[in-house]
Amino acid sequence: MNTLLELSTPPLLGAFIGYMTNYVAIKMLFRPLHPWKIFCLRVPMTPGVIPLKRHQLAENIGEMVGEHLLTSQDVSRAISGSRFQKDLEELINSRIAAMLRKDLGPITTVIPARFHTYFQTTVKILRLRFITHMHAYLESEDFARTIDRAVAGHAAALLAQPLDRSFPAENREHLYGFLEKSATDLLASPAVKEWAAAPSARWPP
Repeated sequence: MNTLLELSTPPLLGAFIGYMTNYVAIKMLFRPLHPWKIFCLRVPMTPGVIPLKRHQLAENIGEMVGEHLLTSQDVSRAISGSRFQKDLEELINSRIAAMLRKDLGPITTVIPARFHTYFQTTVKILRLRFITHMHAYLESEDFARTIDRAVAGHAAALLAQPLDRSFPAENREHLYGFLEKSATDLLASPAVKEWAAAPSARWPP
């Protein structure tokens, strides 16, 4: 029994010491996260090694990844590949199509509630300015000249074309019928009869 105890004690003691050493070492690597201070003096070994050197560690990892693991040439080749371009185009098209299919409702539902008053005021001002400018333009001489030029141009272009091109055969019959009926109705109207019967409407002898 004593021999077994003597033989098992050193390995067990070494295992305990190794476990405690590793436990303390790992704790000192990651803990504490912030420095401990006593009377404005920082306690040594606080914070842990990794929190204390995190910025330098991040720079070193970034340099290693950028120079050895994933270089700019690798990224450029991957991006310029036809497969990546096709996948990217399909992704963009699907996202845009999904956004266009989404029912956003009226524009007031998209604007935050705190801006509704400003939005309504802006809409009223724009509406009033649009109506004012539209009425002013419709009453201006420029608009009248524009309408006259447009009507004259269309009429000239219509009259310059052959009749069979402006009015195909199937439409010509309807036009002649419409003109004949309009003339008949006009001549048969009571107003024309009264005008024809009036002495001032007769031709001089």
